[in-house]
Amino acid sequence: MTGVAVEHRLLALIRRAAGDARSDAELLARLDAWLKKNRKRYHKGLLPGADDKALASLEKALGRAVPEGLAALLRWHNGQEEDMIGAFVESFNLMSADEIAAAYQERKGEKGWDAAFVPILDDYQGDHVVLDARKPELPVLLITGYSHLAPQVGSEFTLLRKPFDLAELSRVAARMIAQTGHALGDNVVRLRDARPPHKPG
Repeated sequence: MTGVAVEHRLLALIRRAAGDARSDAELLARLDAWLKKNRKRYHKGLLPGADDKALASLEKALGRAVPEGLAALLRWHNGQEEDMIGAFVESFNLMSADEIAAAYQERKGEKGWDAAFVPILDDYQGDHVVLDARKPELPVLLITGYSHLAPQVGSEFTLLRKPFDLAELSRVAARMIAQTGHALGDNVVRLRDARPPHKPG
């Protein structure tokens, strides 16, 4: 397997954050086996799983129940050692329940930050991958230049191969949003509206 496959499995877990715990367990078992075989040093630096007390503290910090998929992720491994070399996905590191709680409390008052956003990965540079606790069913778009890896993604996600132009990205995103039945939010800007008006030469 490759890093793209690992990201696919992680995104599958995030997407099913409120779904079947058995599917989460199966997914995490496969991911754990891959990391143990292919990234032994990183796997060794993963911390033991979170206990009920840690999850209860996180629930209190979030002010809502911890989504089932996130709880499964934390019970698998409650973050990674702080000084370990290597990230979970690209430059993003696996967060512990305490780190998620602290980041949530720190960011929830920021402009543009939605209270439903739950940080789950941290690049230690101020950026997070978040779970939208209100909409765990939102679709995932995978963008990659590794076309030969597309079969590993299967049919669970929409795949957009590089290179592509903005018009193609706009069409794919609009189709995915329409399939969910969700209305576009106020923070969505259509690409055709963002383009400067054409001036005849």
